[in-house]
Amino acid sequence: MTVAAELIAEVCAAGGKMRLLDGQLKLKVTKPMPGSLVAALREHKREIVAVLGESEMRAKAGRRDIPWTSTDWHAHFHERVGIRIDGGLSEAEAQTGARDDLILEWLFQNPPEPNDGSVCGHCNGELGDAVALPYLAGRNGHIWLHQSCWPEWFEGRKQTAAKVLKELM
Repeated sequence: MTVAAELIAEVCAAGGKMRLLDGQLKLKVTKPMPGSLVAALREHKREIVAVLGESEMRAKAGRRDIPWTSTDWHAHFHERVGIRIDGGLSEAEAQTGARDDLILEWLFQNPPEPNDGSVCGHCNGELGDAVALPYLAGRNGHIWLHQSCWPEWFEGRKQTAAKVLKELM
């Protein structure tokens, strides 16, 4: 993780929020920040502005086709933690919910490959007359699954997301 990402994470963990407004870095805090953190923010301000600007640009452009960096994932995590803490949750509850949010975001950004609907996308068994469920596979269509296969398939996707995110963060 970059110094900028670490500082953004520290500010969020201390209950603060950082954002860009007309290209200017804005910091909102609920309590005074330690002097060492303030000094580090001043020292690395350009890098922080660059990181926040890149994440903001991606969000505004809706560019889901550009893979998120580790910094993007960290920023999203800490933003989600802050939102939950503002809503009254404890730090532990907020982090648990934010991890769930990251998994869902990863699933959204990494849709499964679609199939033609003749076989199950999990077990590869013929669908035939079986109850089949379509799962949206991004812009390219659907992946079809046996109803009984869906829970195990989806759990496997969530486990893959958690593993990838653990490596990124």
